[in-house]
Order: sequence, then C-alpha cells, then structure tokens
Amino acid sequence: MLSKKKINRKKIKSVLSTSFFLILGFTPIFLGCSDNQNKKYIAPTETVSPEMMKEDFKYVVGKLKSVHPKTIEGFSETQKKIILNIEEKIRQPLTKEKFFFLVNELFHSFHDAHTTQWLVFSQGIDLPLVWLKDGLYVKKDTDLLKQGDLIESIGGQKVSQLFQKLNQILWTENKHLIRLEGTWMLIARPYLQHLGLVENNGVGVTLQRGTRETTVRLPIINLQRPEKDDRPFITYKIDKKTDLAVLTLDSCQFNREYRNKLREFFEETNSQKINNIALDLRRNPGRDSRVIDLFVRYIDIDRVKGYGSKVRYSQDAQEKTKTMKSGVEEFPRSEKDNRKIGNKELLFSGRLFVLTSPNTFSSANMFAAVIQDNHMGTIVGEPTGNQPSCYGHPLPFQMPRTGIYFKISHKQFFRPDSTHDSIDAVYPDVEVYTTIENIINNKDTQMDRLIELIKK
Repeated sequence: MLSKKKINRKKIKSVLSTSFFLILGFTPIFLGCSDNQNKKYIAPTETVSPEMMKEDFKYVVGKLKSVHPKTIEGFSETQKKIILNIEEKIRQPLTKEKFFFLVNELFHSFHDAHTTQWLVFSQGIDLPLVWLKDGLYVKKDTDLLKQGDLIESIGGQKVSQLFQKLNQILWTENKHLIRLEGTWMLIARPYLQHLGLVENNGVGVTLQRGTRETTVRLPIINLQRPEKDDRPFITYKIDKKTDLAVLTLDSCQFNREYRNKLREFFEETNSQKINNIALDLRRNPGRDSRVIDLFVRYIDIDRVKGYGSKVRYSQDAQEKTKTMKSGVEEFPRSEKDNRKIGNKELLFSGRLFVLTSPNTFSSANMFAAVIQDNHMGTIVGEPTGNQPSCYGHPLPFQMPRTGIYFKISHKQFFRPDSTHDSIDAVYPDVEVYTTIENIINNKDTQMDRLIELIKK
C-alpha cells in the first residue's frame, strides 16, 4: 500500500520519481491458497456460465482501458481482435481455467510484467526445477529424481518448445523472466494441462543423468505450500580481510528498519575503513523505489540522473492511491544535485558493486539501472527480470464473478539513460552465470568473481 504521507512534487523530482512498484505474485501466492477467505468463488475446474464470463470479461476490459497508460488512446488493432475473439469463445460454457487462459491472451498483449492475472492452484507434479542459462535442471533430490538431472523434455515436448509456449502465455519483458517463472508453471496442473503435457493424470519427464537417459512418470498430486521464509529483508556482512562490505537487500521496503540498518551499515563501513561495497539484489523482487534515493545519499557523487515517469490518474488510481489528481501527468527524467546525508564522514567514495539475477525485478531492477546509468558502480551477475524502462505500480483488482485476481500498471517509467530505453534488462558489466555445479556444491560463483575483481 502507498504511504498516506503527502509527498510533495519537488521531492518526487529530486532524484527519482518516487513510486511504488508492487511485486509480482511468485509461487507462494499461487500455491495452495484460497481465492478469498470471506467469499467462495468458483473452483478452477468448475464450469462458468457465458453470462458470468461476459460480466467478468467486460469488467477486465473496462479496467484495462481506463487504467493502463498504453490504452490512453484506446486498444491497439491487435488487442481489439483479441477482445472480439474472446467474446466469441465465451458464448459457450467453459471451465474457470479455460476462461482464465482466454483472458490471459489480452493480458499477454501488453507485454508488461506488472500487468497480469493469476490462477490459484494446489495440484501439480513433484518436480523442483531451476532454469539456468545452459539448461533446465532438477534443483533438489526427490523420490524419483536426483539433484543435477538435466531435463530434456516434459510431456513429450523439448525444453526449447516449452520455452516458446511459455513465451506465448507469460506476461514478460525478457527471456530471463520466462526461465524464472517457468519453473513453477511447469509444475502447476492448470499450466501443464493448458500446455498439453498431462496424460492419464500424470506427466512424463525425460532426463539425462550422467551418460544415461531415462524417462519417469510423475503423477498429479496435492502440493504442499512452501515454508515461510523468515529471513530478514536486509542484512549485511563486513569482511576486513577482503576489504568488502556486503549489503543484502531481499525486498525494497522503505521503513524504519531499512533506514536504521542502512545508516548502521555505512557507519561500520566507515569505521572499519572498507573500500569496497557490494549491494546484493539477487533475491529482490522490488516494492518501493524510495530505497534507492536514500541509498544514493550515502554515495559521494554530486549529480544524479533520475528516472522519468508518466502517470495516468484514472478514477481507480485516484481511489486506490488516495490522490485527487486526474488525467495524465509527466515527470521528465532529469539530472539533479545529490542530497547527500548530513554526516559527511559516512559518504562512501570507494568502489561500489551490485549483484543481480533474474530475481532482480521491479524497484530492485530500477536500483541496478540507476547505479549503472550514473556510472556509480559495477554490475556483476546475471541479467535482471524485467526491462528498466517499463510500466509499473500496478493497481489490484478482482473479477466479480470468478474471483480471479489481476493487476494493471498505471504508470510508465523511463530509465535515466534514454539511449538504453529499448534494452530489455539491466545487463551486468561482468556477467557471471550460476551453473548446476555451483548449486550442487553450494558455491556462490558471483561473490567469488566479485572478490577476484577486488583483488585485481
């Protein structure tokens, strides 16, 4: 939720367009959850009447047309054809799942990783996956699978085919997010069935184990909810021996804990005379971009190029963000004086590194882009999960009859360096990709490479 504190326009334009990026729903949101604790909606496999689908689809189309910046001038010709096609197909009863995937065609047409819908699921196959640059692997041992098994096909379809099919249904801005999100889609029963991978209530998986190829059949089962991760969202470590201080930020939460921990981090960095800082964003799906502004205030840099944005103030945006504005407002990207912190002793003038991965998404992605476009530091790791110049700050909605949740962006963001607008991710200055051997041996190859860079 947005802060209820009034944010003045001058502050918004000081360094960044201060805006929320709400995180996308990753696996824990989808898996084993009810649609709504207070109201019972149609189950995913139950049939929905044409009247109910018509009402829900009209609701979705109306929200997309009135909220998203891309539809200020109306839907594109391609989107109009998609809408007509869906309207034709929902004249006959369909299951909620089939209705979901029909509507998903319209969401997919926006190519916006923040404008999406999701379907709750509780059934799937026991197939823990990790999709690395060089292939799709089994992430950990199961009764039938071994960590490190290389997946060759699922349901008779090769990994390259699965990638293309996922690309046709996943709301995404780059291929890196497809590999990340594909790991849960390829275990979820609704997606497995939609992709035509289920046969006799099971899925055949062909894999390579060493020099031997084998095929196993995994039955559809009830999946357990993931264990809650109680890991703190912000931690840090300082290693005097390597002359490195690492600040790990797993979520962009702009709160007292962040402000206090950030100051504590720079106080210790200064007291121990550390010359190298690493900001680890590899597990960060974003949230609140104000964390960037505060972090930059601790860096000894005089001028900072910030994000620009375009905001569409629809009636829904007014209600959900508690603003009285209307129409469209633009905040051009600009270069401003860095409002450095008052205690000049805490200003950091050493070398700054940022660790990234496909999990680096939304506000975390903005964080990396600001560092890169201002030449403040070196990006190390893997490409990020979405395009830095993108749509964002999605507003939440729920279809009135089926209860399907969805979100729609109401802002458009432009990274500081306009010459990089078309680039689909923050690409590291030093690319270091995780391998399955790294996972098996519990080796942090990005951190190892970072230490090598410091030594050099």
